[in-house]
Amino acid sequence: MRRKSDVLLPCLLFAYREVPQKGVGFSPFELLYGHSVRGPLSIVKEGWEKAPKSPPQDVVSYMLALRNQTQRFWKQAQSNLEASQEVMKEWYDRNTTLVEFSPGDKVWVMEPVEPVEPRALQDRWTGPFEIKEHKGEATYLVDLKTPRHPLRVLHHNRLKPHFERSEVSMLLVTDEGMEEESEPLPDLLSVKEGDGSVGGVILSDSLTLTQRGSCYELLEQFSPLFPLTPGLTHLCVHDSDTGDSPPVKNKIYRLSDKVKASIKEEVSKLLTLGVIEKSSSPWTTPVVLVPKATAPGYWQIGLTEGAKERSAFSTPDGHYQFRVMPFGLKSAPATFQRLVNGVLAGKDAYCAAYLDDIAVYSSSWEEHLLHLKEVLQALQQAGLTIKASKCQIGQDSVVYLGQLVGGGKVQPLQAKIETIKAWQPPRTQTEVRTFLGLTGYYRRFVKGYGTIVSPLTELTSKKQSRLLNWTEACQKAFDSLKEAMCTAPVLKAPDYSQEFIVQTDASEHGIGAVLAQLNEEGSDQPVVFISRRLSNQIKSLTFIKRATHPCESQGARGKGGLLLLE
Repeated sequence: MRRKSDVLLPCLLFAYREVPQKGVGFSPFELLYGHSVRGPLSIVKEGWEKAPKSPPQDVVSYMLALRNQTQRFWKQAQSNLEASQEVMKEWYDRNTTLVEFSPGDKVWVMEPVEPVEPRALQDRWTGPFEIKEHKGEATYLVDLKTPRHPLRVLHHNRLKPHFERSEVSMLLVTDEGMEEESEPLPDLLSVKEGDGSVGGVILSDSLTLTQRGSCYELLEQFSPLFPLTPGLTHLCVHDSDTGDSPPVKNKIYRLSDKVKASIKEEVSKLLTLGVIEKSSSPWTTPVVLVPKATAPGYWQIGLTEGAKERSAFSTPDGHYQFRVMPFGLKSAPATFQRLVNGVLAGKDAYCAAYLDDIAVYSSSWEEHLLHLKEVLQALQQAGLTIKASKCQIGQDSVVYLGQLVGGGKVQPLQAKIETIKAWQPPRTQTEVRTFLGLTGYYRRFVKGYGTIVSPLTELTSKKQSRLLNWTEACQKAFDSLKEAMCTAPVLKAPDYSQEFIVQTDASEHGIGAVLAQLNEEGSDQPVVFISRRLSNQIKSLTFIKRATHPCESQGARGKGGLLLLE
């Protein structure tokens, strides 16, 4: 086969020239001759199909038809090539950022190298050179300091910025740098050495002396719930099932002496609290210090023997494993939430919980004391404990899950509103997603949120370039959303004993609904705003179906309380 390669090469080239090129849509033979060449495959195909032959033509008619057909091929090929180039440019621009230089900037230039061999093609970065002028959208006038042509106009693809090296001759280590190496970690022993009495419970200033006395009397009955150390429930244990996976063994990270001292101190505190113990587990994970408030609530759930082995970690001073569920396990929040849901089962009328945040709400002070007593009894029977300094009783309003709740009203936090108000226009897709993530959490306070943010949502599409195309519509949506968040109305807490009022609307771009109830003045007060940007499927519906779509979609999902209207 190798000896006959020169004989087969013309056949290979012939077959290659029969294949249409993707950019122009025609094969080289079609552009050259104006028709498809009858190669071996074409002859076989004609024999199978037995297509009728074209009628004979004279030479002049044939040449005129061939010339016209060739011209049509060329025009169509040029059109196809331009369309293909536009597609290629669009895909290239999606992952390309425009590099901008200013006059006076230093840059490196990619220049061809004189090849050692005639067939060698090599490039190298030379410089640095100075930018003299910004000529076009992506071209610059560069001083190359050459004798014949010192100034040349170059595309930014052949340029890269020059960074001056800092003049450092040695590594200087100071005491200040060591102090700034890591932030101080929270004191874990404060869980044990803190205020373990009911005196640490925070009572509302609006409570009378009689109410304060009755509250402290109730808390004294459950004083064992406020110990110096976390409890340990008997209702459940946490397990980590990894199947047949072999043990994971990771090496310890290189640590500075100061970090080693901090790790040693924290391990000593955890051993004192009984949270960890010495281990001989084959599993091992390195330690990373992160300053974070303690999470002793998770420590009230034990681990199975298998989970203890899998929680093992290594430090420069030894190998340890957790005895209780640590904060940070992937399924730890779900385990803790199931425990709390089981403990508070049957108390949904006056109690709600999200992880370790338990809210007890009542219509009167007498009812509130009874409800508190039942919740405290349930926690005591489960073997759980409470940190007194985190308890607030008798509050008119509390911050719960990032919202100010109380007095029949729901409001966004003022600190978050100030953050949104001071937000600068995004410059990247990541900043757009961050802004939408913050405002999206409070979308229930904004009427027509989905329609307002539609131009911003389109910027986060994977089809968009990472180079943000910030248009006037995006700036208008950004300003409108900030204004809507800063003037967000106070929502009414839903009263399920009263009737709900549903108002819906639809446009060409979005749909929305308002769930409202009558307030004390007899006027409508919104409970929640629901909005959604229209998809192509919903846009094809009639106006009435589009207007009622918020009730169907959100009601089917149980959002906004619409299911309660049935």
